[in-house]
Amino acid sequence: GVEGIPDVFLLPGQSDNSTILNDYLISPPDDLSKLVWDYSAETDSVSISIDPNTSRVTYRSLNGWVGRENVIFTVTDPFGVKGSDTVSVVVTYPPKIVNTPEIIIFPEDTKYETLFLDYLVDDRDNSPDSIIWSAKSLSSNLSVEVDNEKRKIYITGEKDWFGEGSVIFFTQDPYGARDSLVIPVKVTSVNDPPVIKGLPDEIVMRPAQVDTEIVLNDYVFDVDDSPNNLSWSYTGNDKIDVTLDIANNFTAKFTPTPGFMGTEKTVSYTHLRAHETSLHLVCRLLLE
Repeated sequence: GVEGIPDVFLLPGQSDNSTILNDYLISPPDDLSKLVWDYSAETDSVSISIDPNTSRVTYRSLNGWVGRENVIFTVTDPFGVKGSDTVSVVVTYPPKIVNTPEIIIFPEDTKYETLFLDYLVDDRDNSPDSIIWSAKSLSSNLSVEVDNEKRKIYITGEKDWFGEGSVIFFTQDPYGARDSLVIPVKVTSVNDPPVIKGLPDEIVMRPAQVDTEIVLNDYVFDVDDSPNNLSWSYTGNDKIDVTLDIANNFTAKFTPTPGFMGTEKTVSYTHLRAHETSLHLVCRLLLE
């Protein structure tokens, strides 16, 4: 028997002689010279010859012809026992990935979606919309998705991640011819705003109290920076003095002015370069 003879891909007018048929015999005899190889084909679009001494096959495609030719190779031993295998000879111009950026760059926590498939492939014998695309991320922090219906590619990074990686694109035409291309990807850093969470909505002080303190760093989180790199400010206070102790984890001290009874609203801010978050804090002074 015989199996596993490989399919062949050729350009129009190209030849190939890399296949030796005896290499695909299931149980080759001791004397290979007594085997006889033959073939049958659907058309004569591909010229085929078999060397009787080496069983090497030479394929030659005709100039100007593209398509698929199925060829059946048959081997016969001295006792008339036959075995056969079918091979596809594909003659086509392979799809070539073109017009891609040298590097793909997009900001952190966004989606890159400016790759339109039909503008990225050149195929001399197939229309762009007949090309099937696939892709794979070569970096654990990147994801890539191909939408063959919308003819687009989408690339995203993990949340809050920035850095460098790469993706690989694959194309395949209707005849099975392929191309691939690796493209580097750079995700640029975006400064995320600080988040205030858990800060008391209200501080209640009594006249006997001199002051009340809270540690602001206990209530802020920033994915890019430590709390000590943030700056705090406040506004809106009139009858209650606010003091920020930077050296002591940004401790805020609230001190009512003498004789004040009532409620006052203070707006506390965190700042980090271009970003800002705010929280309203009510300081209520109760009469005992």
